[in-house]
Amino acid sequence: MRRSSQPSAFGLALAGLVALTLCGCFQLEQKLLLNGDGSMVVNYHYSVATDSEALLSTGAGVIQGWQRRDPGGAAWFTNEETVRQHFKAGGAQLKRYRSYEEAGRRHVELMVFAEAGPKALNAGSFGPLRCVRLPDGRVRLLVELPSVPSKADGLSAEALAALAQDLRLSFEISVPGDIVEATAPTHTRTSVRWEFDPAKDTSFLRSTPRLACTFEARHLAWAASLPAAAR
Repeated sequence: MRRSSQPSAFGLALAGLVALTLCGCFQLEQKLLLNGDGSMVVNYHYSVATDSEALLSTGAGVIQGWQRRDPGGAAWFTNEETVRQHFKAGGAQLKRYRSYEEAGRRHVELMVFAEAGPKALNAGSFGPLRCVRLPDGRVRLLVELPSVPSKADGLSAEALAALAQDLRLSFEISVPGDIVEATAPTHTRTSVRWEFDPAKDTSFLRSTPRLACTFEARHLAWAASLPAAAR
């Protein structure tokens, strides 16, 4: 299975966040919609302080090193053609790209479509996101994040909060079946949402959060072809 060499949205945002907190500048909102026919739409909204873009690239390079990946276009989402080719390689299409500056920040908005959403997820097009089938026929969406590096040690919760004062992350998943289990603090019948704000809680900077939701899928024909979940 081919795995992308580019860091994913949440892979970049959560794997080794201490590097990014050095500039305290990164914000990300990601929304994933998985439809009953297996198609999928993912919307991203990145934001970084314009005077910190160089620091973002440096921090992302450090993260790639922790993940044993070759550093290479660290702030890859700021280049439309790079983004387009990245998703195309995994069977997804970039449908919308918008980059603009506002109030001292660089914003990038993306909309990506995949006709075979679970296949694109499992091909690595969306980084550590995976879609697997459970023995009872239910489907689980999960984010397989690397562990937070030991280099994060030595900073108090107060110091981390101060460094990451402008860091905001949110991740939302909507699925075509009733959710029966989720690690999100709250969820509706068919959607879950995680929010990470170090001003409120710095625990996710010290230990890798587990992001997963399980939903009913017996009525979905494509669910039977998913890879089985690891035991």
